[in-house]
Amino acid sequence: MAYNLLATESTVHVLSTTDVVDATRATIQSPSHGVVAASIVPQTIWGTTAGVDQLNQVAFDIDWLIDNTAAIAAIGNQSIDQNGLLQQVVTFTVGYTPPG
Repeated sequence: MAYNLLATESTVHVLSTTDVVDATRATIQSPSHGVVAASIVPQTIWGTTAGVDQLNQVAFDIDWLIDNTAAIAAIGNQSIDQNGLLQQVVTFTVGYTPPG
């Protein structure tokens, strides 16, 4: 199982008020369900096995959750974390069929 790389852009990843690293924002598509989401990959590992592994893990986790939980769909999104920083998230839709 491998992700489909849709787009990349150079960015910075703000880890704290004093720690910033150059990074690549990679937009990927999961192979089984076609969910589009983004992940920030540090520039130091972009293009290496570790970078590929990170993106494969994101795609695998998304597809696994849809296959093995009540989640029926997902979409990549952004939100603000508790420190006021932008973060990449995945929003899942959960299906429910009431009894009877």
